[in-house]
Amino acid sequence: MAGKNRFWLSFADDTGFLGVIVTEAEDIRGSAARTWALGINPGGEIAAWEHTPEILAGMVPEERTAFLAIPLDVLLSKEVLQAMAHVGAKSIREFEEDEAQRASQ
Repeated sequence: MAGKNRFWLSFADDTGFLGVIVTEAEDIRGSAARTWALGINPGGEIAAWEHTPEILAGMVPEERTAFLAIPLDVLLSKEVLQAMAHVGAKSIREFEEDEAQRASQ
């Protein structure tokens, strides 16, 4: 049986960003299933990033420490993520609006 890795799951729907959940599972499907089983999945589409031990080892130490400090199995809002120093968390729409504003100046 494979070991568990951490997964960063970002949720969004037509209305925008719904939150992030960091969880541990054996694979991506298992990570999504875990959020449903725990009753914390907000719905919408999921973008998932797997963080294997090799990926974690290659991270800048400060980023690795910050990532490992994120509570597991909790739906985190954009505001909470930004307060945790994950600055720059924007939707594509927000990036596009920022670009359009800069271009018009």
